[in-house]
Amino acid sequence: MEMSAKASRRVTWPNGQVKETGSFKKGKRSGVWKTWRENGDKRQECRYREGKLDGLETFWYADGWKRQTNWKEGKKDGLEIAWHETGQKKEEGRYKDGQQDGLWESWHRNGQKRWTHHYAKGEMHGEWIWWNRKGVETGRQVWEHGEVVGSVLLT
Repeated sequence: MEMSAKASRRVTWPNGQVKETGSFKKGKRSGVWKTWRENGDKRQECRYREGKLDGLETFWYADGWKRQTNWKEGKKDGLEIAWHETGQKKEEGRYKDGQQDGLWESWHRNGQKRWTHHYAKGEMHGEWIWWNRKGVETGRQVWEHGEVVGSVLLT
């Protein structure tokens, strides 16, 4: 068999529904891969290059919310966003070279801010703030290189 040969994969559930499709190049996952749940609902769509995730991955959860993550050479890199089943944004943040980096934010289903967190090279770093569903601040913490250096809980 020639090393540059391409092959495809198609797997089905016992009920006949498609479970997974994708391609291989030189024995490694390549191009677009898709997976589905047994009921036919889409589960995941992603891209591979030389066997590693590379590009946008979209994941649909069974309870209706979804997440999109950017990958580069097998590591999370760039923006990650999740949405509630209603379509309202749930969470947003960035990865750099596989580690959370910078501002991360989360929202309640009603659109009110839930929390803001800061990371530096994968470590908790900076001010973290929480709010309840009504938008009232409930707590703060200050982190330095993964260690809590200050905390305030509000009622």
